[in-house]
Amino acid sequence: MHPAAARSIAMLVLLMIALAGCGGDDDDGHGGEGSCEELSTECHDVDEGGGFVAECHDLGHNGTAAECDAMLDDCLAACRAAHDHDGGTHDDHDGGHDDHDS
Repeated sequence: MHPAAARSIAMLVLLMIALAGCGGDDDDGHGGEGSCEELSTECHDVDEGGGFVAECHDLGHNGTAAECDAMLDDCLAACRAAHDHDGGTHDDHDGGHDDHDS
């Protein structure tokens, strides 16, 4: 095999490995597993970029299972109350993230 072809194949394999670590096509960008996934999903649409609900949403994306488990009940209560407050029709034009810079 020509050295340039071997390098190209090696680079392709490394790229595929790197992309495989980013999740599959069914990855919706919400949390990981268990309680963290539940927090990120439940709090996503009502995260307005600040406050306790935003902290819960961020925890769902970035927390450990132990951290999510510890905050699950309080966070779910807050996020569900926020859903109830807006009647479940939160206007979600930007994926639930507040971005005042755009």
